[in-house]
Amino acid sequence: MEYFGVFGFVFALIVYFKAEKNSARIKKLEAILKEEGYVDREKESLREILEKNVGRTLKISLNEEAIVFDINDKECILEDIDEQWIHLKSLKKQEEYLVRVESVEGVEFVND
Repeated sequence: MEYFGVFGFVFALIVYFKAEKNSARIKKLEAILKEEGYVDREKESLREILEKNVGRTLKISLNEEAIVFDINDKECILEDIDEQWIHLKSLKKQEEYLVRVESVEGVEFVND
């Protein structure tokens, strides 16, 4: 019975190190893609601008695919942002939305 515990521990260590190795490879590939221009630079810079303005009020314009959201050109609070998603909260209805960064056409910051 003790062998199963030892085997499980060794197996978990192997899986952990493989995952770490793959994670490093993925980060390296992402850097290469950015360097070669395969990543949309406009969306990258938009994401960086939005990261600096978390907590501010803004009006966001979305492309046609994401226009189904009720927040297009309405005042929202920028709650959070990561590499792919923007977390918004509408001011009037207090509803929360997740919008992809790539679906944003424009942003206008409202004076707080």
